[in-house]
Amino acid sequence: MAGKVLVTETRLDETGGSVRARILIKAPATRIWNVVSQCEFALRYLAGMEECEIFIDEPTRAMTRHVVDAGIFAPTLDYTFETLREPYTIMEFSLESGNVKQIEGYWSFEPSEFGVILEHEIHLQPKTPAPRWFVRRKLKKDLPRMMLCIRGMSDGSPGSTTQQKDLAACQESALIGDQ
Repeated sequence: MAGKVLVTETRLDETGGSVRARILIKAPATRIWNVVSQCEFALRYLAGMEECEIFIDEPTRAMTRHVVDAGIFAPTLDYTFETLREPYTIMEFSLESGNVKQIEGYWSFEPSEFGVILEHEIHLQPKTPAPRWFVRRKLKKDLPRMMLCIRGMSDGSPGSTTQQKDLAACQESALIGDQ
């Protein structure tokens, strides 16, 4: 798993898209948690992110609004979600309001002898009609770049060459929303 992002589809029988990704990050969970949970970083790692605002930021709970340009064939997504947190272990998020039918998932931080295995699962159902294959394809394309970017920003890449590639994924993620 060193250096690679493992991506699998989940919930294949439902509309929308569901994807799970895992990556090994050679950094403390506190540093990775910081990258995942703050807007300044989300604006770099989340493809098409235009706005991020945190309304509530407590150790065990957060309320966040995202505005995401989903690309040329999809409307801009504008949604607010609640995140329930067990610090440095798991963040579970679910939709509160917005122009998506459903968004839910989690981030888990699993310690290993080589670092932290960061796992992210997301289930997204747009309100506007969108082909299921399109939503799944977009998630499967965006998630690996996002995970590499997070690893790079966490200073958890295995070596300086990989670190540069991981940080380059942040730039790629920023451009995806324009396509």
